[in-house]
Amino acid sequence: MGNLLKIKTTSPKKATEGFTPHQFQRFVKLKESAIRRTRLTANFPQKRKTVLRIGAGFTLIEVLISVTVGVMILIIVYASFIAGQKLYHRGILNAELSQNGRIALDRMSRELRQTGQLTTVLSPTPLDPPQTEIAFEDGHIDTIQYIRYYLSGTDLKRDQGHYYFPSDPSSWVYYNAVDGGGNPAQYTIDSQQTIAQNISYINFYGEKTISIDLTLEKESRQIQFRTKNTGRNL
Repeated sequence: MGNLLKIKTTSPKKATEGFTPHQFQRFVKLKESAIRRTRLTANFPQKRKTVLRIGAGFTLIEVLISVTVGVMILIIVYASFIAGQKLYHRGILNAELSQNGRIALDRMSRELRQTGQLTTVLSPTPLDPPQTEIAFEDGHIDTIQYIRYYLSGTDLKRDQGHYYFPSDPSSWVYYNAVDGGGNPAQYTIDSQQTIAQNISYINFYGEKTISIDLTLEKESRQIQFRTKNTGRNL
């Protein structure tokens, strides 16, 4: 800048001394080019600083929008997770109740089809309150043994036992046998087990064809079954 001022204040004659016209014009162009570069270099940091200042942060509205969108995404993900968990639990519950019901009905049906005699008198039609117990002779073995199914709370129980006279406990007799004094035979349980759980309702009815109505319930979920069995030896 100082040299430029000197050029402007120097008289034309002194400024051109020692230079040809062509050299003087080249000298002037070089000075003007240097001045322009100096001005650009001086302005560049200011422009760069301005750009950096503009992109340095977010406004309050942008932050609020970002937080709102993030919260909505979290809520959607959480709701989807909870729905999936409920669906999975419902499927497990249905499978558990269905399995319990099928196991109970399959076993009772198989044994009822083989029995030769019922010891429980059943109504031909459903009763209210329901008939929750049934006993019959075991048709799968050669010895005289009896099976009894009954509801105990929410558990379906199965007893297997035999009848005998106190005077001869080693001899097994029919359920309706009487001794010489007219005394009926006594019953003793040989084994007992739980066949199914979570049973809220069971009803046995029928004569030749025995019907079983069964309802299983857990956590307000219900599954109902109904089957009919015809005894081969009845």
